[in-house]
Amino acid sequence: MQTKATRGARPAEAAGTAWTGVEHQVPWLKPQRPARALTAEVEQGLAYFQLLVGDDDVLLARSLVHFSLDVTARHGFPLTRAPNVSVLNRRRRAARLWINAILAGDLTRETIRNLTHVWLPQLAGTGPEPRRAIGHGRRCVEFLRGALTACVMAETCDNLLRHAKAIHALEAVLAGHLLAIRSAARSPTA
Repeated sequence: MQTKATRGARPAEAAGTAWTGVEHQVPWLKPQRPARALTAEVEQGLAYFQLLVGDDDVLLARSLVHFSLDVTARHGFPLTRAPNVSVLNRRRRAARLWINAILAGDLTRETIRNLTHVWLPQLAGTGPEPRRAIGHGRRCVEFLRGALTACVMAETCDNLLRHAKAIHALEAVLAGHLLAIRSAARSPTA
């Protein structure tokens, strides 16, 4: 039964709490130092993850590039015109290489350096200066976390244990990449 005080009020306001607009907020991913070698559980999760994503890496790369362009336009760098095809192709290649490194669970020093010094600056459009692309990296990591998790959760099954292992593996790899992005911001050589 609605009273005059609660009619038209949002559910949280009627209960006396602030309205956030979101029923359940997903916490941001925390950067973590990756283990020297991936555990067997993470390896199994990555294998199942690769099976689920399959050939969608091209579509994921294109969506990451479009997300990157939207973020760049919203944060003070408006696009006066559409990027050239060659610029888009470089960004798509960088996005695809990064997605394939995530799917492979690649946390090697070479991959981390490519991420912070090549792929991320290309996606952000900041040129050869990796420090300018660091703020963009956090948004891209969260976008990839959501997009890749959606690929896993699109598959239905009776037992979600394999799905949970795949998402755990994804978050373990992304946490290592996020730590590399953060440490690149602090390093004097970046």
